[in-house]
Amino acid sequence: MSAINELRNIAQEENSAVGVTNLNQWVLRKVEAEGYENLTMEEKVIIHVNALDWEISNHGINRLIFGSDIRFAEEMAECLRRIGAQKTATYFDELVSRIPNWPLPEDKDEREAYFKSLDDEDIQKLDIGIRKLSTANEDLFTGLCNYFDSIRERLAYRTSE
Repeated sequence: MSAINELRNIAQEENSAVGVTNLNQWVLRKVEAEGYENLTMEEKVIIHVNALDWEISNHGINRLIFGSDIRFAEEMAECLRRIGAQKTATYFDELVSRIPNWPLPEDKDEREAYFKSLDDEDIQKLDIGIRKLSTANEDLFTGLCNYFDSIRERLAYRTSE
């Protein structure tokens, strides 16, 4: 099945939760094939918020922020706002503001060395920010489902171009 036909089928999925899950997988394959820079903002919203929801549930926010492509972290708050998760976006911005010398180095090895050089006080500030973000208690997946419903028509239109 071509990518366009697959996207058309995803856009027509009646169950929004299934649609979000399938669209997330489709977008991740697109990143592998075409690169992150070729994603639309709508596609970024799907993978960013889905990843944050997963990491909050699995206590891995630090891996998401510090192990991902830096652009991922820089765009997260905007993606959260697009699904209506204002509180989570605010807490995310607060967490990023606690990171000394933002933006972080793009190179992952340099970033790892940077974090190993942080003192205990900086690490404690980051830990507080991560804990606060984890308590936002906004249902990100439901927000994503509502967002999917709002972009469904545009996704279908893209497949007919």
